[in-house]
Amino acid sequence: MKDQKIEDSKHGSWQAMRAGLYQAAFQAIDRISLWCFSRKDEHPIASGLFQGMMYGNEHVGSLLSPKLLGTYEMELHQKILEMPTFDIAMDIGAAEGWYACGLLYIQKAKRMVAFETTAEGRAALRRNAEKNNLQARIEIHGQCTKEIFRQTILGIQKKTNSLLVVSDCEGYEKALFAKDTIADLKNATLLIETHDAFVPGVHKTLQNLLQETHTLNEVFPKPRKNPSVVLS
Repeated sequence: MKDQKIEDSKHGSWQAMRAGLYQAAFQAIDRISLWCFSRKDEHPIASGLFQGMMYGNEHVGSLLSPKLLGTYEMELHQKILEMPTFDIAMDIGAAEGWYACGLLYIQKAKRMVAFETTAEGRAALRRNAEKNNLQARIEIHGQCTKEIFRQTILGIQKKTNSLLVVSDCEGYEKALFAKDTIADLKNATLLIETHDAFVPGVHKTLQNLLQETHTLNEVFPKPRKNPSVVLS
């Protein structure tokens, strides 16, 4: 048992160190991206799912350049295009608004309820919504606790069953998508990014819970071996 605790401690330390290295790499590439794109304070997305949407230089928690090029999370592009238009979408971990604004922009959601923990993220999200004249269709909130999550879901369901939930919240998905909230969401479409690097085992945990109420379709990142965007 003592050996097992030592191994668990080592595993946890490695996970924390790896998460720290990821964050440092993100910050370094973010600085390069800002240097490359900071000549203007807004840019049209060059290609892909949200092509033409105006996007600012501010970004929170992910890289700027793939978003401006239109290649960010491109494995999801076709899946999203195949979705119907939802009456309401929720975006948990909305950052500066890639999906919160983008889904409104391409008419995959009529209204958006966005949650972003950081003040800078909420401010950037608001500005990106205004750049695309989407501000009247989006609500912007702070931290989404499990209690707030459930209250929001139940409030929306009094109005409609046409609901999409997008989640990218750095491991907090394990707390949000517990058995009781998943039961509340049995009629909703869910797009959840899991973060085993931050919460080991969360992907398998959610997989086991969701398979009782939802049809699962797993999407994994693919290597970028060939040019993914052609600029004219």
